[in-house]
This record gives sequence, structure tokens and C-alpha cells, in this order.
Amino acid sequence: MQTKLTRCFTDSAAALLAAMAAAYFVCNLVNINLVQPREPVFMISTRALFWVMGASEAAVALVCIFARQAWLKVALVLWLSINLLVYRLGLQWAGTHNPRGYFGILADTFGLSTAATDTILKALLLYLLIGGFLLLLWSWLQKFTAKMEKALLKTTCAHCGGHIAFLPQSLGQKIPCPHCGESITLEVPGNLKMSCVLCGGHIEFPGHALGQKIPCPHCTKTITLLKPA
Repeated sequence: MQTKLTRCFTDSAAALLAAMAAAYFVCNLVNINLVQPREPVFMISTRALFWVMGASEAAVALVCIFARQAWLKVALVLWLSINLLVYRLGLQWAGTHNPRGYFGILADTFGLSTAATDTILKALLLYLLIGGFLLLLWSWLQKFTAKMEKALLKTTCAHCGGHIAFLPQSLGQKIPCPHCGESITLEVPGNLKMSCVLCGGHIEFPGHALGQKIPCPHCTKTITLLKPA
């Protein structure tokens, strides 16, 4: 499920970023003869700002399309969205509490109001920021959970045969079995041995496999792995 969500997010991010990059490029080309204001953060013309933003968004869109590593795509989208957010905060820090004036030429090029243009840019930023953050967090949690599962030790209850997983630091502790409630000591069992009830063949298996049904390696009949009497 995570793979499908990641692919859906990176594909949609690539399409949105490509569209925004094209909008910035078209705006600059259409209005090449107009004198544009200087923005207050980097002190460059709005035209130069649009070239930089368009190039950055186009580059990330290309990575989302052609890169194979899903985490790289999501990380770059999140990196770009954080930079866009920091830039907006920089505008406020520079005293520009309403950045619509700097995107007015973009709005005029496509026949939109400055309010609508600003809303679209904010929605795009929130989508990329929240989506990228949540997917990276989900990926980290899955890797952490998988790592924890690998670190767990496994044993079986001597009373009911229920499977129990526990952390290595709990080795030797006495706990009530979560299945039958009887008191047990957490320990790693060695291999158990039994004889096939159908052919008498000897079978050796790890303790955590107790109770599982397997084909007998001697007669191939299905048997249940039981604790030796």
C-alpha cells in the first residue's frame, strides 16, 4: 500500500511541479519586455526569481519521473517544499506580509486574480509539504518496526504451545503467558525433536515452529509439530 501511495504522490508531484515550472517560464517569455519589480529577499528581479523557481521545480519533476529510488523522490519534493515555505517566511520577515504583488504578473499572464494565484501556490505548497513529510515518516516507522521485529526473540509456552515474541533484555524474566495466563520463563528454546506419527521418521525443528503443520520430510504426509512427551 505504501508503494502505491508513494508512486501516486510522486507522480502527482511531478505533474504539478512541471506545470508550475512551465507557468513560470511562459510568464517570463510572454512578458520579456516588461520591467518587473525586485523581490526583497534575494534582491533580484521577479523575472530572475521565476527562472530560478521554474528551473528548481522542473529539476525535481524530472527526478520524480526518471529516478528509481522512491525515498529520493519524496525527499527532494519535501526539500523543495521546505525551501518554498522558508522563502515565504523570508518575505514576511522582510516586511512583505502580502506576497500577491510579486505574483501579479503571473496572475495577469493566465487571466487569474492575484488572490486565486496565491491560493493555488499555497495549496500546492501544502500538498507537497504535508504529503512528503507523512510519506517519509511512514517509511521511517516501517523500517523501525521491521528492525524491532528482527531483534525480537521467539519462544513457545510450555503449557499451551502459544508463540511469544520478546525483547532480548527480557530474557530470563518470568511473565504470565499472553495466551493461557500460566507463568513462564522467557528463554530461547533449542531445537525440538519428535517422530512422525505416520511413518516414525525423526524430525527436528525450532521451538517457535511448535504447533505448525508441515509435510513430513520422510513420508510427505501433513503432520503437526508437537512437543515431545
